[in-house]
Amino acid sequence: MTSSRPSAQKLLLTAGLASLALAVLALRTSSEPTSSSASSPSTSLPGNISSVPSSSAPLPSPPVVLKPGLVLLRSVLTPSEQSKLTSLVLQYGHQSNKFWISTSHPHTSRSSWLCKPCGLSNSGGSSVSGIFYCTGCRRKAPPPMELNNARQGRGRIYDALKSYPDSEFLERICQAITKRARRVDPTMPPVDPTHLLTMYYTKPKKLGWHRDDGPQDGQSLAPVVSLSLGNDCEFLLVDDDKDPGRDNANPANRISVTLRSGDAILFGGEERWIKHTVSSIAENTCPRFLLDVQREEAERHCPEGGWVPPASFRINLTFREAPELLGKEGGEKFYYFATSARKFLKAQEELGVEEARRRVVEKRRGAKEKRQRRKAG
Repeated sequence: MTSSRPSAQKLLLTAGLASLALAVLALRTSSEPTSSSASSPSTSLPGNISSVPSSSAPLPSPPVVLKPGLVLLRSVLTPSEQSKLTSLVLQYGHQSNKFWISTSHPHTSRSSWLCKPCGLSNSGGSSVSGIFYCTGCRRKAPPPMELNNARQGRGRIYDALKSYPDSEFLERICQAITKRARRVDPTMPPVDPTHLLTMYYTKPKKLGWHRDDGPQDGQSLAPVVSLSLGNDCEFLLVDDDKDPGRDNANPANRISVTLRSGDAILFGGEERWIKHTVSSIAENTCPRFLLDVQREEAERHCPEGGWVPPASFRINLTFREAPELLGKEGGEKFYYFATSARKFLKAQEELGVEEARRRVVEKRRGAKEKRQRRKAG
């Protein structure tokens, strides 16, 4: 009669196989992500910022201290964060009196608009008694829209951070990036952002040398936290305070940085008012997923086709700490720099902000046409 009880030899063999299996499992576990990230491996920022799978996002490089108070962070924003930031900025920019102005004057030969019914992109179109029509289906053009700095091909918004949609997300991004910079640069002050300047570049035009030391820039030494989205750009800074910062100045005093989509640069403390410029923008370097966001926002907010999105773009967000300006922004005081603040405020008081802005745009257009006529002889 055969016993059903396993022999001692079989028990030892089973125990040995079980130990081997446990050892293999432990080895696998130690080489894989932890359970919290195994299902969705990600790169993330501190501060509970959203993350995306690491397979679709470059890992952020260690922060680079260019000099005390000046820190560069590469690929610090994931694609999902870049998409959300772009969507929030364009959503806010499409609101009344932000990036775009719905002009009261008719289309001009330089206006670009999309005829939604036939899908034809018109540059001006055909005019009958000053009214423009689609050159394809002859439908009347929608109300024209133009950027509030049309001459430079830029839209500009300076507003309180709390005025932007999902301002808590924006503040969390700013704080998390600042914390990363402060870990490698102890001279970098903390920041409590109160305002956000957003620039929407639709043309590869540079931004001249300047310091962020104007009335709208605040008086704090807390860092300006600058985020780049879209096209690459060359960002120059003057390392010598005595350098005039012109294009022909001593190149040895310059710090040159190529900013790509997802990068951030901070300047605070002793470098809070460092002179800088966007010297060039590389067209058609904007990530495809951000072009998709731009197209979706244009379709959502401009269903009639009054605005045709550019083939590529750059968005720059700069967070500032300026509590003394809270309640004073409103767009009126800090809107245009091509005219003096005093003249603009006076025109706004007499005519209203809409008419004051329209006149600035018309004055710029007239000056440009006058220069073109002069060149043509």
